Amino acid sequence: MQLDRVVVRLRQRTVWQSLDLGILLAQRWYGALLALWLTGLLALLPLLVAVAFWMPAWELLVCFVLVQPLPEILPLFWMGRALFGERLSLRETLSRFRAQLRLSLVLRLLLSRLHAFRYFVWAVLLLETPAPGTIKARIALLGRGRNTGAFFPALALLMTLLLTFGAAQILFALVPDELDLNLGSMQLARTYGLLYVLVAALLGPFWVACGFMLYISRRVELEAWDLELGLRTLNARLRRESQGKQ
Repeated sequence: MQLDRVVVRLRQRTVWQSLDLGILLAQRWYGALLALWLTGLLALLPLLVAVAFWMPAWELLVCFVLVQPLPEILPLFWMGRALFGERLSLRETLSRFRAQLRLSLVLRLLLSRLHAFRYFVWAVLLLETPAPGTIKARIALLGRGRNTGAFFPALALLMTLLLTFGAAQILFALVPDELDLNLGSMQLARTYGLLYVLVAALLGPFWVACGFMLYISRRVELEAWDLELGLRTLNARLRRESQGKQ
């Protein structure tokens, strides 16, 4: 990682400051993050369509809630480069991601979906590529302490569900009483499912950016990136002053 090319100021931040910064970055890069999120969703569509043939509607909705964070993998992979000044195109991101993809990596990404520190796990697997025997120790180190934001995945899911149900209530309230809609269980589940997909897609870039900044803040705290960058700047200034005197 080239710390001198980072696009944000490296310093120790609290959980809430990290989340605020994540929201600002998501606003700045929203188009790219949303495109990558939707690309990840398209990769899951064949699986969801196949499951839809034998799984009832409400169970299918629960299934999608479980796999919904998986489209966040590509935006997270992209942010790991963009934060340090490397803005990849969609094609370049997919090409590099495929080159890094292995069956063991896929299994670890899938199995860590319900992990309390999912964003830490995914960032370590995608950006650090540690040796297989050191992954658990690395995750344990990142997840230790108070400034980890372990509650964030649950908070993101809760807010997505609340906004989905809120959007459904607004939609049903806008329907004129004269139509007298009597939706069955299947139609109701599909309505909620479509709304959930829409809300998850719109909010996905924000959750990715917030989780990634929690990871970056932990690395700054543990590895003193801010101090290292400050020493580099001081060394470069002293070198210029020394050359000027000669």
